[in-house]
Amino acid sequence: MLNSTKSITLTGTSVVEATAEGEMNTVPVVYMSATIGDNDTPVVTKSIQNRELYLANKEQIDKDMQGFEDTAWSLVQ
Repeated sequence: MLNSTKSITLTGTSVVEATAEGEMNTVPVVYMSATIGDNDTPVVTKSIQNRELYLANKEQIDKDMQGFEDTAWSLVQ
């Protein structure tokens, strides 16, 4: 017997502009993922990739993470 489920996966990255070796680069700071399964409740995972840049840009990155969660919830409402 086959049991199958449907899920939606949403991914996002919070990035900042940072200087490295005299050049301005876009650096990923936080990776985010949300999976929405049969129960319509998003499971959100966040992974900080650069602690120093996260702490230096915490206010903006926290807004990005909240926006990501809001987007995930908007898919089920």
